Parts: sequence; C-alpha cells; structure tokens
Amino acid sequence: MKKAFVGLVAFVLIIPVVVVILFSGGECAGGAEPGPRDPGFKDDAIGNGPDQIPTKAVPWVEKLANSGEYRYPVAFAAADMFAESGFDPGTTAGDSNGGTRGLTQINRHEWKRIYGHDWNADENDNGTPDIQDPLIHAEYAAKLWDENIDKIHKYKEDHPDSGAADASDLELLLVAHNAGFSRVESYPEIPASTKDTYIPRIAKKSKAWGGVDIKKTDVGAQPKGADPQAGGDISLPQKGTDLDLGPVKPHVQEAAETISEEFDITNIGGYRAGNSRDKEGHPSGLAIDVMVPLDDEGKQLGDEVAKYVIDNHEALNVKYVIWYQRIYNFEKDDPSWRDMEDRGGDTANHRDHNHLSFNADGDGDPGEAKGGGGVDMPIDCPKDGGGDDDAPKKGKNKPGPWGGHDNGRIPTDELKPIPWASDEFLRGDAADALMKMNNSFKDEFGTDMGITDAYRDYEEQEHLFETKPPGMAATPGKSNHGWALAVDYGSGINRFGTPQHEWMKKNAGKFGWQHPDWAKQGQRNAEAWHWEYYGLDK
Repeated sequence: MKKAFVGLVAFVLIIPVVVVILFSGGECAGGAEPGPRDPGFKDDAIGNGPDQIPTKAVPWVEKLANSGEYRYPVAFAAADMFAESGFDPGTTAGDSNGGTRGLTQINRHEWKRIYGHDWNADENDNGTPDIQDPLIHAEYAAKLWDENIDKIHKYKEDHPDSGAADASDLELLLVAHNAGFSRVESYPEIPASTKDTYIPRIAKKSKAWGGVDIKKTDVGAQPKGADPQAGGDISLPQKGTDLDLGPVKPHVQEAAETISEEFDITNIGGYRAGNSRDKEGHPSGLAIDVMVPLDDEGKQLGDEVAKYVIDNHEALNVKYVIWYQRIYNFEKDDPSWRDMEDRGGDTANHRDHNHLSFNADGDGDPGEAKGGGGVDMPIDCPKDGGGDDDAPKKGKNKPGPWGGHDNGRIPTDELKPIPWASDEFLRGDAADALMKMNNSFKDEFGTDMGITDAYRDYEEQEHLFETKPPGMAATPGKSNHGWALAVDYGSGINRFGTPQHEWMKKNAGKFGWQHPDWAKQGQRNAEAWHWEYYGLDK
C-alpha cells in the first residue's frame, strides 16, 4: 500500500535536559537529541520566571539559531522571539503590509516568498497554520535572517565608507527586520522606535541571557556548534567525522564514532548548554547520549551498548554510564550498577538513551575497543507488545509484532480500513475499537474524529525519515504506526487542553486506546495527537 502524504518542513533541535524535543510521529525515536547545542545560555536563563526563557521555547530558539547557513547566538534568537511575540507562536499583529504572525513576526509577503505557501497553509495537516507552528516558523525565520545577512555583508563590502560598514551584523539584522533594508543603507539614521526601543530591548535580553553584545557580534557561515562568542578550550567538531556532536572534545568525538560504527546508531547527542548540575558533562563537551527507541528492541540495544561501554571503558575514556535508571561509575573502588532516584519520565530516567560521561583527558584509544562479551546487566524490564507470531495480548500492552509480519510490511488485506478516513488502515481489533470510540466522540462533538495518520507502510516510513528533520520520525521499521496500532488525530485532539483532548484523556482507555507516557504534556517529545491501541483487559 502506498499512501499520499505531505512532508513536514520542520525540525527540533534538542533537543531534546534543558532542551525539549518535539516530535511528529516519532514515537520510537522518543527523546532523541539531534544536533549540536549552543554554549550561549547562562545557567539561570531558562525557566518559568518572568525574566527567563520558557523551557518549552528552548527548542524553538535553538532551531532558529542553528537552521540557517549562518550561526546565530541562541541568546540573541531568544531575545528576538521575546521582543517580537513574547514566545507566543500564535501572535498576530496588523500593519500597513497586511500584518505579521508567529514567533518572529513575519509578514505575509515574506512568509509566502521564503516558505512557498501562504500563511494560512497547514502542510503537515496538524490543525495549526505552519507560520504559527513554532518549529516550522523558526526554521524559515532562520532562512529569512540568512537572506538579510547576505545582503548586509554585500552592502558592507560594496560601501566600505557607509555608516553600516562599522555596525555589527546583529544590529543591522534587527534594523532590516524592524524598519526595512533601506534603513540599513541609511544607518545610523534609523527610526526612533527602532533605535530607542526595539534594539535596546533585544540587546538587554541578549546580554542577560547569554552575555551577547549585539553591537559587537558579526556572524559567518560556521560549522554548526561554533558559537560566535564561544570561549574556552572547547574543540570544534572534527572535520571528516560522520557525527555532528557540536563542540565536544576530540576523544569524545572519536569514542562516539566508534560506538556509532559498532551498533549502527547515528542518533547521538553531544554538546548542549546546561546548568550547574552538569557542567562537567554536556556543557564541557565531555558527554554524549546514545539514543535508542522506547520499545523492547531499544531496551535490548541499550543493554548491548551499556555492556560494550563497560567492557571498553578504558579504551573509550568513559568515566561513567547511566542507563535505565542506574549508574555504573568506574571511579568507584568497586564499580557496579547502582540504582538512581525516579526522576519522573523515560528520558529523565535514561530509558531512551545511554548517557556516557568521559574523562577530561583522553588517555585511552577508542580504536582498541572490542565487541562481544559484557557484564551481567541486572536491569529487569517487562517485555511489552507480544511475540513474533501472535498479536499482542489484550490488556495494556504496547504495540509490537503480530501475525508474523515485519513492521510496515503488513498486507492491506490483513488490515481494516477506517471508514471515514480515506486510505487509512488499522489492525482489525484496533479499527473496531476506534469505530466504537468514534461513535461516542461523535455523540459528544457532532463530528468524526480527524485521522491524519494510521498505518504507515515501510515506504512511507522511509519517506518521512528522509524528509523530516533529524529526530522527528522513527527509524524505518521501528514506528508503532508500522504495526497498524497507532493513530495521529486532528479535530482538536491534537492540541493539549482542548475539550476534545480532555475527552480523550477521560474516555480513550474505555476503548483500549492509550496516550503513551512519552507523548503526554510536559514530556520532552510530547505529542497531543499520537495515541496507541493497547487493548482491553478481559
């Protein structure tokens, strides 16, 4: 079966922990932390205080800072979002050019030119205009910034005696956005509102949140992870490597490459800004997170990674490993697995990744690491999802193999169509339960449940994996949609706090449908729209 679909044009930078990763259909990639992290946040910049960057906004900010050809300080990107929209993706404003929308307030003409669709377009069909989808907006705002920086660089080069020639790239970028590029050409003669209100407001927050002096900061086409104002001895990403981990230490990069090659894992997070709790880890370029899916196969893979690291910790220069709410610290006199406190979520409890912390000095040689062997892993995890030959048992069982089929390779004639959703299929019992739930939903709201995606065959999974930004789609063959036991909903269910979503929270379980823990509000990879069929206890 081949379905028509529209590729999503967005990314999440982690990223994924200070960074919250938002997914679209990435149920098995849960908690992925793709890409580098910016060293530009101060320790107290992020939080829920009135003068802080909201935690939920961090991935939007990092997306804007890292998406373009140029590298923008994250504190500057955050300050711009604060000044333009107060971090509200739905902000709109009227002006003589037809108004502006979204996190950085892009007008209709500019959005259509840079994005290719009008600002009411909803290309990923999630019920939100793309200009108000924070990750999509951030990506294309970066492209718009890039265009202005190109024009600024050219103007400076062509007019070395102009007032703009001595001004910084960031200040001129604000002038161009707020007052138009013609004001760059007239600089320092710019509107009073731009000079006395707009620029100072962003300058103040850029300084407070990251120590960025916008009047002294130029930008260039840099390797991702190279902050324009980064100091210290953090190394830039090593040229010629396959993993872009940001500015990690060379021996950390080498160890990550070794692990990646050994297990064929490329979803590995490296450098990221952090707080005082983790100064000797990710923020110092001395830690990586080796991501695995939140399913049985991911658990097994994570166990194997942990064993490999323990066996080879000297060669890999590893100081300790955290996996499945346990820590193995090689600095202890008698290293062994020790339980850790429950931190409240799969990512916080390291169930979707091995966290590896490295020694500051790379005395070992990752090239000497050897596979096989391993220590006993006293980590018990009940297997969910059924066996290879039979459907998952009824009750609260996560989607998994059934009928002897491979993920995404289930013949259409063994599935059941969803009557009101064109070309959407589920396993028979899941479809029957969905139809009963839909009848109840329709009684309440007067409309069918919107279905944006159900069964995904392998070809569609490949397409999404290739076209979506890294980390936003499950690895082909790992998606719970590939078992025909998951649905992505629209019609209000796709937004937290709506009457439709609250109805689902109250009623879906009566029909055997569950909102998985990783997708719930407040989780790093929260997805209001993604629900899975677990069945009913008999």
